[in-house]
Amino acid sequence: MSTLLEDELMILYKVRKTMMEMLNDRGYLVEEFEIKMSKQEFLQKYGVSMKRGDLEILKAKRNNDKKKIYVFFPEGAK
Repeated sequence: MSTLLEDELMILYKVRKTMMEMLNDRGYLVEEFEIKMSKQEFLQKYGVSMKRGDLEILKAKRNNDKKKIYVFFPEGAK
């Protein structure tokens, strides 16, 4: 299993953090620790050998848990 470069890890950390903030702003149930997670906590949770699939997010709306959003990070080029 290959490890990600420091630049890739930083990008994935920032993207996931921004995504959590956006979901929270749009009324989805996001825990405070998910928004405030430090880079060190991110690395402890996902490791340097993570796959983008490990970062998938499924969240429900605060006022309607039947409305959900699924966020994924596809492999490969843009």
